[in-house]
Amino acid sequence: MEFYNGNKLLNTKDLNKNTPEIFIVTSNRSAGKTTFFNKHVIDNFKRDGSQFVVLYRTGYELSDAHIAFWNDIHDLYFPYDEMTSKPYAKGLYYSLLLNGETCGFALSINQATKLKNRSHVFKNVTTILFDEFQEEYDNYLPGEVEKVRSIHTSIARRAGEPSRYVKLVLIGNTLNLLNPYYSALHITERIRPNTKFLRGNGWVCEFNFNSGAANSLKNSTFNSAFDDEYSKYESEGVYLNNSVALIDKPSGKNSYMLTINYKGETFGAFFYYDLNIIYISQKYDKNCNDILDYTNPYLNCSTKHKMMRDFFHRGLIRFSNIGVKEKILSALSIR
Repeated sequence: MEFYNGNKLLNTKDLNKNTPEIFIVTSNRSAGKTTFFNKHVIDNFKRDGSQFVVLYRTGYELSDAHIAFWNDIHDLYFPYDEMTSKPYAKGLYYSLLLNGETCGFALSINQATKLKNRSHVFKNVTTILFDEFQEEYDNYLPGEVEKVRSIHTSIARRAGEPSRYVKLVLIGNTLNLLNPYYSALHITERIRPNTKFLRGNGWVCEFNFNSGAANSLKNSTFNSAFDDEYSKYESEGVYLNNSVALIDKPSGKNSYMLTINYKGETFGAFFYYDLNIIYISQKYDKNCNDILDYTNPYLNCSTKHKMMRDFFHRGLIRFSNIGVKEKILSALSIR
């Protein structure tokens, strides 16, 4: 089976034909993304001493980070090397040591504030890796994107310069269109079923599909027992519980639920009882007083917003056309 190769992503220019600083790749599971980038940063260290950072969400993941990072590439590419780790600042961060020499660091995102005072430690870091940036059960940290940005700023700081170039590589499986990273970069509303690469200001994103990995998962005895949305996510690269399609006009008994206001446009939401789905279109009831208003500064407390996100995560929303879908996805991405 041919595994993922990230060289095309790393050599892709951004929307302005500049070298991006954020590189994103998603694919079906077991495609080899993590293996490629873990090997990539070790190769860089062996070549010119460039160090790297591996991000985790919480501190308890750091103590065995060297094992999680190293096991696969050790067996495949570096059988005669050894990786260990050593905690510093009472476990605030861990140094990753290749044959006794510091090659990288393991940091937790939830310690972003405390890491500001340790920026000098990371002066030789050229790449930040964040694997599993899409959370399968939507359990993101409060303000997670902002914390990742803060860590990048701390690492990129250098005496006499406000910032230096440090790559941030986000690696994930095809999980959820409403993740906060897609929302922050306005990726959600731009994805199409056949999208392979997207480019923005300072970032590039690759949507990869590894047929070999897909077939291996499909043909496994364990997975053959299941035929559901999770199987499609694992093997087919379909976004978990929220396919990029979802454009359909249902039929059956229904009633008007609420009106949605977003960026100067108005939409109507209808509930279909037999199907247990919500259908959203540009047709709306002018007399309805039940309104989900995205100009409301207290939106994050809105039970309506949370309810709509929940229905979407469960694959229970349909849209009248692609334009409506794009606008509503953009609205639902607000956290």
